[in-house]
Amino acid sequence: HDQMRQLLELAAPGGTVTIVIGAPGVGKTVLAGHAAHRLTDEFTGGRICLSLREKDGSPRTLAALTAELFPYTNPSEPLPADPQHAAALWRVWLAGRKVLLMLDDAPDEACVRPLLPGTGPSTAIVTARTQLAGLAPAHRIHVPPFTTNEALDLLGRLIGPGRVFCDRPAAGRIVAACGMLPPAVRAAGLKLAVLRPLPLGEYAARLADPRAVLDELAVGDIDVRSQVADA
Repeated sequence: HDQMRQLLELAAPGGTVTIVIGAPGVGKTVLAGHAAHRLTDEFTGGRICLSLREKDGSPRTLAALTAELFPYTNPSEPLPADPQHAAALWRVWLAGRKVLLMLDDAPDEACVRPLLPGTGPSTAIVTARTQLAGLAPAHRIHVPPFTTNEALDLLGRLIGPGRVFCDRPAAGRIVAACGMLPPAVRAAGLKLAVLRPLPLGEYAARLADPRAVLDELAVGDIDVRSQVADA
């Protein structure tokens, strides 16, 4: 709640850049997305959301990013062959409008800088795993992992609070093995909800094996391996 209130204040129209920082899976994108949705009415130029990584986690090239953004400037104009030229035209277009730009999962400053509004009322919210210290001026908001109690509360909602209460030490080891990351705790809870006869202590022991933990957090079509491995 504190981070949401802070983000809503900092991301109001006025040409600001706010970086939301946290480990993979901690909830940066959800926080930024909810804030952007609540702020939409304040931006007459609309809201534009852009992922800065490919599906495999590699950084997207400037050419790929400008190819996605340039049609906003003038759909009838061909995309310039030079990505730097396209980025410059994008910034000129952005400077004359009140747009909320959300740049998700920035790998580094170089990927972000060409896309930011330099002047004018447009505002950018950037999510990143690191500080992106080279971007200035910028506000920064840190999103921490769950506390133990928050993680246990989520686990209890998924498997039943009584099951957590009956073996709280094992439940604590489970959420600790999940790195207190919401998606990982959720995956563990969903697995335990299906495997109801499985004792929490036995599942905690499985998660304690570094060779098995990522496989143990895969349930159905939910796979949080990359988030846990990168955290």
